[in-house]
Amino acid sequence: MHLESKTIWQHAAGDPQHDHTELCLKYDLILSGVGPQTLRQEMKQGEVVVLKVGVNRVCGVGILGEYVELGEDGAFGDLDGWTLGHARRVSWVWKGETNDEDGKFDGRPLTRKTTSRLWKEEVRKWVAKKVAELKTEREPANYAQLPKAGSPVRLIDVADCLFNRGFRGDLIRDLLDPDREFMELAKWYHQWWNERPSENETVAHLVVPFLRSLGWTPRRIALEFHNIDVALLSDFVESDDRSAPRRDAEVVAVVEAKAVHESLLSWTAAQAKGYAERERVLRIIVTDGLRYGVFWRANATQPWPEKPGAYLNLIRPRDRYEIYDCRGAKEAIWAMTPDWQPEP
Repeated sequence: MHLESKTIWQHAAGDPQHDHTELCLKYDLILSGVGPQTLRQEMKQGEVVVLKVGVNRVCGVGILGEYVELGEDGAFGDLDGWTLGHARRVSWVWKGETNDEDGKFDGRPLTRKTTSRLWKEEVRKWVAKKVAELKTEREPANYAQLPKAGSPVRLIDVADCLFNRGFRGDLIRDLLDPDREFMELAKWYHQWWNERPSENETVAHLVVPFLRSLGWTPRRIALEFHNIDVALLSDFVESDDRSAPRRDAEVVAVVEAKAVHESLLSWTAAQAKGYAERERVLRIIVTDGLRYGVFWRANATQPWPEKPGAYLNLIRPRDRYEIYDCRGAKEAIWAMTPDWQPEP
């Protein structure tokens, strides 16, 4: 393949907080949340694209295929807080390895834009070497099958699931009723993108009310406890010693909270796992007040999984998330209740 007559594009695999490189390479595509003009109209099949992270690293080189409209309700409609409803299929010629020096460049030869044409000569020459083995135009690719979006979850199903486990399902039904105060507030915060509320506001107006509805009493919800945003505590016996009102209480779950729309499942989860190791807990909850990722393990000696066991989006609850390979709303809510126990 000769690149002299080919347009070469550069496309960002997210940002430092939202790195979607693995998903793009796994499912043979590039993703975008902005309008489809560039992906659908300006890009052409057969042109070359480099998948970039930041302004100096390329993690994939491929040949563009057809445009695909995924929509807000598609599998990538909730990708760690981002709605990515537009895609182009890509036949990857080269895939970089994590921390691979091949694909890293000195300086800032790549732009900060999500999608733009690639003009930097040193990068174009490097790309030419990666596709040099293609003697002719690439044949149509057998792209990876796109992941399926989870099915919407009804409030009555969540309530019934909890009721069958001995929990008052009517509390959840009332909490998640779209016409009630809490969900009205959640939808209001969901619309914030610029000048977003602080982390403290998120905890006060969304996280704590949600936890209380799940059965956690104020005495068992400790804020800024040993540097943990929200520590959920075990039952404890009231002490006459007022200098130690929570004597014998243990941390049973670590909650790491961020401002609305911040990334949860990468560096936030890594931070929470550090606290969880120190406290030897079995549950981690990462949240921006609207979305909740729940990680768990069977005992304190097991390593933490890379992906959550269950995930909840209050605005758009689903029964499972194939892109995370995890369960959905019902299991996430149950895993955040005081009575939850790890499966054997």
